[in-house]
Amino acid sequence: MTDFTTICYERRERIAVLTLNRPDARNAQNIRMIDEIDAALDLAQADEDVRVLVLAAAGPSFSAGHDMKATRAASEAPDEYELPFSEKRKVTETLFEHEYDKYVGKCLRLRDFPKPTVALTQGHCIAAGWMIASMCDIVIASDDARFADPVVRMGSLGVELPVEFWDVGVRKAKELLFTGDPLPALDAHRLGFVNHVVPRDELESFGMAMATKISAMPPVAVRLAKMSMNRCLDQQGQANSFWQHYVTHQLAHQTNEFKTLRANLGTKDGVKGTLKDFFKDRDQRVTG
Repeated sequence: MTDFTTICYERRERIAVLTLNRPDARNAQNIRMIDEIDAALDLAQADEDVRVLVLAAAGPSFSAGHDMKATRAASEAPDEYELPFSEKRKVTETLFEHEYDKYVGKCLRLRDFPKPTVALTQGHCIAAGWMIASMCDIVIASDDARFADPVVRMGSLGVELPVEFWDVGVRKAKELLFTGDPLPALDAHRLGFVNHVVPRDELESFGMAMATKISAMPPVAVRLAKMSMNRCLDQQGQANSFWQHYVTHQLAHQTNEFKTLRANLGTKDGVKGTLKDFFKDRDQRVTG
């Protein structure tokens, strides 16, 4: 797959730039985008001249998370590409396999990508948007970036991988998950998740300068350093925590609470509305 429709891929000297390109949908990740990201990683990995991968996004937002339309019934799937995957979501066993492949496996492939990766994040970086940024080695944020995981508000326990407590610590992660509140870029930097915060109009230039500097380093040494640090994280329990969280995430899909909320997703007072309507109504009930 090299004829991309949801991403852009280009090589700038020794840097591969992968840009999420659904700005009208705030770069919500549908299955096509997830598969195209994976195909772009194939290109960057096979290209011996590529030493660094930059993950960027077109438009005002990095990513609004998973495309909720792609997780609805097959009759509501947005295009034919999504239909077989929507069918898999109807059965627990195939749902487990489908989400592990698309939402976990593809993310872990980015985490363990043999070349260094730099994420350039701006605006909304929500749920799976945070998750995919977290898989990168270096995260640079514009000063308007906001990171959030509102999935608990939807009756689940967060995104498929528990990146929050690895990125910002358990106490802050609990606060963010229990409230659904966003984490501003400067706080993400203070807590150690974001490497640098820069003005919005300097995000690309700063990020490319960082990638250029890394590309000048001895590539084998950089690859081995990345491999060693990732394995150290695994020894600290990251790999096991990812698996445990994913299994519990799937359990949350089967609760009556989740199914009730899911049935009302995108509705307000029984009338079809937007996801924003759903959250607004939900939050008003919580806050009274």
